[in-house]
Amino acid sequence: MDDPLDFMSELRPGDLVYYAEYYYYPGMTSSIRDDIIDGDMGIVVQEIVTVLGYRTYQVWWVRAGLTTNVARANLKLAYTIKPN
Repeated sequence: MDDPLDFMSELRPGDLVYYAEYYYYPGMTSSIRDDIIDGDMGIVVQEIVTVLGYRTYQVWWVRAGLTTNVARANLKLAYTIKPN
């Protein structure tokens, strides 16, 4: 079972994440780009707060070699944070 902290906590620059595709309807993905696919690994570059106050994350994608802004709901930590 997934740890809720893997996809609910805030991310920091340098965190290793992977893209978790969300299927709104069978056959329709949340991705507006074909360059980034479900399971792609990336590194968080910075947190972006939009003019409307939404928090997104700028992520550099290893396979695609590009940087995109991604909603937190589509990012999952590639590791589990253990409590102290």
